[in-house]
Amino acid sequence: MVKAICRDCVKDSYLKDIFKKEGKTLTCSICGEVKNYSISVRKLSKIIEPIMSRYFSPGMFIQNTVEGHDEYFQEGSPMSSVVQQVLNQFISIADDIVDSIIEFENFEMYGDSKLYWDKDSSYIESNIGADHYLSKWQGALNELKHSRRFFSPEAKHLFEELFEGVENLRGWDGKVFKPVVRRLPTGSKLFRARICKNTSMLNEIIQAPFMHVGPPPAERARAGRMNPEGVPVLYGSREIETCLAEMRPALGNDVAVIALQVTKPMRVLDFSRLEQARSGGAISYFQPDFKEQHSKQAFLKLIHKLISQHVVPGREPEYIITQTMAEYLAHVYQKPFDGILFSSTQHEKGTNIVLFAKDGWYASSEQFSVSYLSGSLKVFTTRGIKYEHTESDSVIQIKADREERGEFDNFDDGIPF
Repeated sequence: MVKAICRDCVKDSYLKDIFKKEGKTLTCSICGEVKNYSISVRKLSKIIEPIMSRYFSPGMFIQNTVEGHDEYFQEGSPMSSVVQQVLNQFISIADDIVDSIIEFENFEMYGDSKLYWDKDSSYIESNIGADHYLSKWQGALNELKHSRRFFSPEAKHLFEELFEGVENLRGWDGKVFKPVVRRLPTGSKLFRARICKNTSMLNEIIQAPFMHVGPPPAERARAGRMNPEGVPVLYGSREIETCLAEMRPALGNDVAVIALQVTKPMRVLDFSRLEQARSGGAISYFQPDFKEQHSKQAFLKLIHKLISQHVVPGREPEYIITQTMAEYLAHVYQKPFDGILFSSTQHEKGTNIVLFAKDGWYASSEQFSVSYLSGSLKVFTTRGIKYEHTESDSVIQIKADREERGEFDNFDDGIPF
């Protein structure tokens, strides 16, 4: 009997459309029922093999010395795992699809010689990377720096692409997919901190915590990754431990921390969810713009990493584009945001927040819709600092890719790699 799978036993919505167009009535090998819109394993192998060939390649053989003997193993996953990754589901007939692909390749595509697919080999996904959006980012940065500082068509077009459909996106939080556009209810807390340089400064903070640790007035707003000089934004953290870590105090420093609470519901964009967001599920290998969407996801990870970094003195011109992005989200986007959330690089699993000032408000007590939580002032003395270091494979790969293309030395994208 011909082995087949029906449309109802397929999860990928784009693949379901293919089944609806090309399927016929067959007995499904998974559910055991006779169903319309079914496709044979042989036909399915011809549909997915070109995708597998395009986005997967044999893994490298790596040498490992054990007790004086050299052993070799191949990195990657077996063919059956690749099939299930492309289909975006576990499937009980994966081995049958593997056998069909190998037969299809050996005898219908290339004759009797085996060239590419082998059930005993391992395969890795090709690195699509973020090049598509990196080039657009660089173009927008150049226009903002050297041509159109305040009305950049390239920057506007880039942000429209990046945040298109963001209202419907859901990001993985470790357990379930949750919306990347979040609402912070009235009363939600955030923390602000300030390093006390001397006893006099500490006394002033104790007398008026909100005045000295709260939102800065417009005339004292220093440039940051999300704001130019003179345009205030409110930087804070969702956890007190994150807030302390973000200050990067020296040994012996006193740090004053206060709690603020929002006085109205806040609409914020969560970049930690956005960087791996999905619109109803994983990006499908069968969607026409798979490569572009994969590139966007890779690029959003770089953006999230970029805005999470501390400001580096001397690199302020590079922040023009992230400052422009913040202004786009706060004032130009069709449903403006009150702020953004992003992961802390100083405190594992910590979350930082940036709130945008309301138009036309310049008094620090009102422009961010926050209030001081009475009695929340705490002062901490730094007694120890601990650092841990791990090598980042992603950064090494990005540098290697640029060097291979001959772009590394001249590529200036504002991203600190």
